[in-house]
Amino acid sequence: MFKFLDGKTVILASTSPRRKALLEQIGLSVNVFQAEIDEEEEVLSENLTEPSEIAKFLAVAKAKHAFEKYCGLNNGVPDLLIASDTVVDLDGSPIGKPKNKQGAIEALTRLSGNMHEVHTGVCFMFRKSEDVDVKTLSFVESCKVHFGQLSSEVINTYVATGECYGKAGSYGIQGIGSILVEKIEGDYNAVVGFPLRRFFVEVRKAFCD
Repeated sequence: MFKFLDGKTVILASTSPRRKALLEQIGLSVNVFQAEIDEEEEVLSENLTEPSEIAKFLAVAKAKHAFEKYCGLNNGVPDLLIASDTVVDLDGSPIGKPKNKQGAIEALTRLSGNMHEVHTGVCFMFRKSEDVDVKTLSFVESCKVHFGQLSSEVINTYVATGECYGKAGSYGIQGIGSILVEKIEGDYNAVVGFPLRRFFVEVRKAFCD
């Protein structure tokens, strides 16, 4: 599937085990290199409020930061560097990662019985073997997630598992959080954290066209 990347350096600018596992699931071998940015500060500095714009902006910011840092450490120029960010959107309002138990409970209470959107921004920086310049491409994949009506007992029991922490919207659809979801409209993998189909189409076009 990724023969066009044979022998090339592929970097994932994320320490998310979910994103790494998803990419490996489709046969792409990646080296992890952390992108260290203050997400809240970055968003505030740009005065962004639209959730899908935030997802795309943060993916681009992570990619550029990681690219500069990677090159600055004299690791050379990667052939492909991938970054991503996921934002949960309830009626136009972003719901981020919970900072504590109460924050997780409040987020899940808001999502209970409602439909929300999940926007996953992806940015990749790449260089074809015959090119000198590095190019940047970014996109957003969005889908709709419908939550069932959740009782306080269910919410508290789920939060007690600890799975909610470190996840946008305070839930992980790939784990125990799957029982909170009635249905989704769109790419399941985008909700998990990375839209595999769209990424494959875009990166193949970038390298092969």
